[in-house]
Amino acid sequence: MRMLRQFGMRELLEISGVERRKAAEKFTANLVRAGYVRIAQNQRGCGGYTYVLVQNTGPSAPRVGSKGLTLDPNLEIARLRSLREQLIAQIAVCDKRLDKLGAFIERQQLDGDGK
Repeated sequence: MRMLRQFGMRELLEISGVERRKAAEKFTANLVRAGYVRIAQNQRGCGGYTYVLVQNTGPSAPRVGSKGLTLDPNLEIARLRSLREQLIAQIAVCDKRLDKLGAFIERQQLDGDGK
């Protein structure tokens, strides 16, 4: 789908190597339901519908169920990378605060020893 962008079921089966047409149709219908693919101008030719990929989130195919999208690994990876960056920034802030607090305690101890 990512390579073709616009495709019919026959082309999709040929390029993907999927042998079971029903499985490909079900997967594509779930992608339509989830908003990743749309039917091009609601036209149906002799080979079936023509589909257009409208949401390309990355190289890993979304996992879909009968109720729609269940997991898109590409979006989950992006979300986790963003979360990781946020946590690293928070750790840097904590490290600076700890350094300041440690320096404060050292000064207090020095001032206490010197009295």
